[in-house]
Amino acid sequence: MIGHLLGYVLLGIALIRSRVIPLWAAILIIAGLPFQAAGYGTHQGVLQLVCFALIFLGSIPAALAMLKGGDRVMPVSQQLDSRATGEAGQAER
Repeated sequence: MIGHLLGYVLLGIALIRSRVIPLWAAILIIAGLPFQAAGYGTHQGVLQLVCFALIFLGSIPAALAMLKGGDRVMPVSQQLDSRATGEAGQAER
């Protein structure tokens, strides 16, 4: 159970930090965890269904982002960083 909870938290944090999907979708993935923990502890299947429904809804934008992966534009801050390192690499030659 701890692995499931920790895995979903790390996935949600990674999706928030990467900004690949909308913020609400990553929050839905994390928001389902209390329902899952309560569902396991109380043996209430309804709470687990709520958890997996929230994770499912949050995963839809993540799946769409994976399908469109090649079309994603790099954020401006990363473009500037890559240009700076590229120029520094050329100066060392």
